Amino acid sequence: MSSFSVDESIVLEALSSPQRLKMLRILATQPAGYTDLMRMLGMTKQRDAGKFSYHLKKLLSAGLVQVNEKTRLYELSRKGEAVLQVLADLRKALSSPSMMIVRRSNHAVEPFDRNKIVDVLIREANIPSRLADKVAMLAEEKLRDLNIEYLTAPLIRELVNTILIDLQLEKYRHKLTRVGLPLYDLKQLITQASRSNTPHSILFKASESAVTEYTILESLPREVSDNHLSGLIHLEGIGSWPYGIYAKTYSIEAEEEDTLVNIMNDAMFIQAEINLTLDSLTKRNLERYSRFINLLKKLNLVSNKRISLTIEDNDAALINQLSKRHGTLYIQTTLQDSSIDALYSLLDSFQGRVSIIVGDGNYFSIGYLSSGAVYGVGCVNAARAAILADYDEKSFITYLRRGVENIARGFSKKLETLRDFWRGVDTFHFAVGLCGFPEALRRVSGGGNLIEFSSYVLDSISKALIRQSSGRMQLNLVSSISRHVAYRLASLDVTSFGARRVSELIDSKQEHYTTDALTVFKQVENRDDVVKLLRYFNGGVVIEREGRKRLISALLESGGAGVSLLVK
Repeated sequence: MSSFSVDESIVLEALSSPQRLKMLRILATQPAGYTDLMRMLGMTKQRDAGKFSYHLKKLLSAGLVQVNEKTRLYELSRKGEAVLQVLADLRKALSSPSMMIVRRSNHAVEPFDRNKIVDVLIREANIPSRLADKVAMLAEEKLRDLNIEYLTAPLIRELVNTILIDLQLEKYRHKLTRVGLPLYDLKQLITQASRSNTPHSILFKASESAVTEYTILESLPREVSDNHLSGLIHLEGIGSWPYGIYAKTYSIEAEEEDTLVNIMNDAMFIQAEINLTLDSLTKRNLERYSRFINLLKKLNLVSNKRISLTIEDNDAALINQLSKRHGTLYIQTTLQDSSIDALYSLLDSFQGRVSIIVGDGNYFSIGYLSSGAVYGVGCVNAARAAILADYDEKSFITYLRRGVENIARGFSKKLETLRDFWRGVDTFHFAVGLCGFPEALRRVSGGGNLIEFSSYVLDSISKALIRQSSGRMQLNLVSSISRHVAYRLASLDVTSFGARRVSELIDSKQEHYTTDALTVFKQVENRDDVVKLLRYFNGGVVIEREGRKRLISALLESGGAGVSLLVK
C-alpha cells in the first residue's frame, strides 16, 4: 500500500516534468498571461499549443498555480511557493558543500548560504522577510544552474540586483548598489600612480569614486542628484561631500609648526584652497613666509590645492616679489583705506596679473565670506535655465529658484555630516555662483532694459538664498565660478539640447559659458546702478582687470565695501 496521499501523488506527478518545473520558476519571478508564459518557455502557438495547455492544466490541477482574480494572470499559489522552497532545500541537502564556495569581501572563504542573502536583503534594503526568502531562493537556483567556478560576494550581489530588477523591485535594488571602482579602473589608477610616484593618489581617487557614488545614490535627495547630473546645478566636491570643505583659512603669524600640523590634519578634507593670512609683509619676514609656502607646496596632501595668501598691507614691491617666487600663488591685499589714485598706481604695478575682490571678511579666490572657511560651493546654470524656459522671463526665474532650492537642499544634507566632522562651528558658510549669467540675461531680456531686468533677477535669487538659509547654514551669492564648472555645464547642455541651441547663447568658438557674472555690467554707465547690482553679491565680487577702474571708483566713492587685489 502506498504511503503517499492522493494529493501528494498529484503534486509529485506535476513536478515530474522539467517543463512544468520551469513554468513554476518563471511564475516565481513574476505573474504572466497565457501567451507571455508560453513565450518565456520558448514555445509557440503554432507548434506547442497542445503541449503547453497540457502542462499548465497539470499545475492547475495540483494547486501549484492559480489565476489571479483581479489581473487574470497566472501566478504561484501558496502551495506552489511552499513546494519550490522544499525543492530548494532538497537540492541543497543533496549537493556537496564544496560545490558552491564563496570568496567574501572581508578576506574569508565559506560555503554558500542562502540565509545570508536573506539577512542582507532585510538589513540593507528593508525587504519584507517573505519576499527576501523568495529572492534568495531564485538567486540560489540561478547560481546552481550557472555552475560558476569562482563565486564572489560582489557577483552574488550583482545577481540579486538583477533579480530585483526582473521582479520590478527597483526601489530595493537601489539600496543594494555596490559603490567603488571597477577592477580595470583601479588597475589603471595603480599604473598611473606608480609612473608618477604618487601612491597617495590611489587612496584619494579610489575613495573619491566610492564617495561620489554614495553621495549621488544615497546622500543627496533624488531630485538634487538628478539636477546635478543633468546640469541645472553643479555641486563642487561630490567626491568628498559628506565631510569635505571647499577652502579654509590659517594664520601664519602663529608658530609655523603648529600651523603646518593644523593644515596637515585638515588637508584631506579640503577640496580646493588653503588660505594663509598675515598682518604685514616686510623684508624681514619675506624669506620666512616664502620658505613656509615652499614647504607647504611640496607636501603631497597639498600639491593639488590652490594656495592663497591674504596680506593686510599693500607694499606692492614686496607683494610682487613674493608673487614672482611662487607663480601660481594667489596673493590678496586689502585696500579699504586707499585713495583712488593710490589704488590705480598699485593696480598698474602688477602688470595684468591682478583681479580685484570687493567685500569685508575672509578672502578666497572666489570672493569673500565672513567666516574662516567656505564649507561648500554650488552653481546654478543660468544658461540652461534660459533654454528650459524657452527664454520666457517668468519661467526663467522659476528655473533659477529651483536651482537655488536644490543647491540648498544639497547643502542641508551635507550639513548633517559636516557638523560631526567640523565641530565647534556656529555658522557654516556656503557660496552659490551663476554660470552663463550674462548670456542668459541678454537672451531672456530680449533687448529690453538690462539693468532693470538684472536687478529683478538678482533680487529674486537673493531672496531665494535668504529663504533657504537657516540658523547654521548661510548661503552667499558670489560673482565668479571655476572654469571647469563652466566647461562641464556647457558640455552637458550641448549633449541635451544640441550645439545649435546652445549657440543661441554663446559663440560657436566659445568652449564654455561665462564664468564671471559681472561681465553683463560692462556697458552700464551709471555708477549708482553698478553699485546697486554689485551689492546683491553678498559673498563678494571678483572683478577682472578689464573695466576695473570704473567699477572700483564707483564702489569707493559710494562708500561701498572694502576692496582687495587678487594677484595671480
